Amino acid sequence: MCRGIDLVLNSRVASVRDGYVTVVNKAGQEQEIKFGACVWATGIAMNPLVKQLQEVLPGQTHFRSLLTDEFLRVKGSDGSIWAFGDAATIDQPKAVEYVDRLFEQADKDKSGALSIEELKDILNEASKEFSHLAEHAQVLEAKNTPLRGLVRAFAADAAAANTSPLSTVEEDTVLTKEQFKELLQKIDSGLRALPATAQVAKQQGEYIAELLVQGHITGPAAAAPALGGSKPFRYFHKGSLAYVGSDKAVMDVPKLGPIFGTGAGLLWKSYETFAQISLRNQLLVATDWVRTKVFGRDISRF
Repeated sequence: MCRGIDLVLNSRVASVRDGYVTVVNKAGQEQEIKFGACVWATGIAMNPLVKQLQEVLPGQTHFRSLLTDEFLRVKGSDGSIWAFGDAATIDQPKAVEYVDRLFEQADKDKSGALSIEELKDILNEASKEFSHLAEHAQVLEAKNTPLRGLVRAFAADAAAANTSPLSTVEEDTVLTKEQFKELLQKIDSGLRALPATAQVAKQQGEYIAELLVQGHITGPAAAAPALGGSKPFRYFHKGSLAYVGSDKAVMDVPKLGPIFGTGAGLLWKSYETFAQISLRNQLLVATDWVRTKVFGRDISRF
């Protein structure tokens, strides 16, 4: 208990009625809590239009959004519908489904097994088609360089380097086709949908806008795989920022990891200021920071 606040953990809301909320814990036990005012944050439901499209389009099996290909075209729409942000989830292809082709392409000496060099080459080449292989290829590159510690820090995220199935592969490793298949299965199991953040939606929106400007989006005729030579959408994670109060913030910077403190808070305020869409807004936000620092936010004194 902290300042009169009771936390009820590992429970879900079962019902809400006048003056009472009923919660159920993992053991199935119900608890009735009396309240004066109830603020219930339940997440978001699927947009009615998205739900309607999902019901009529073939191949739409995701539980909360429309499945798209790597060009953000809604599956089952013949290239006539595009979706991004919370309304869409990219259906990422799994490399293991193409193991025969990939193994044959990698086995250049036709020995029936892959050396570490052949494995590295095929991961780099296949990453053009299966983007999630790129970080694992970087892990393999980092393991086979003289300055492996330094390269590992900058060539691949620390988390990826530690969790990649390739982190235990040695220089003299030789993989049979079955072992190569098992490796791809492990890599594919790490596939995750893009986070539902503004950063992702912004990049997707800019990608579709660029296709529109270039005249690649023209309806069903745009269903050609290459879309006039355009590259599929690739998300670039620029990091995360969160303000935690008292002029402090937490930053998650790719390659560097988490940063916390007043310095991170200053960077957060700087980003929030210069990310505004107009000079007027930038000046308003900047002066608000200064005014708050000097006078505080307690307007009852004025």
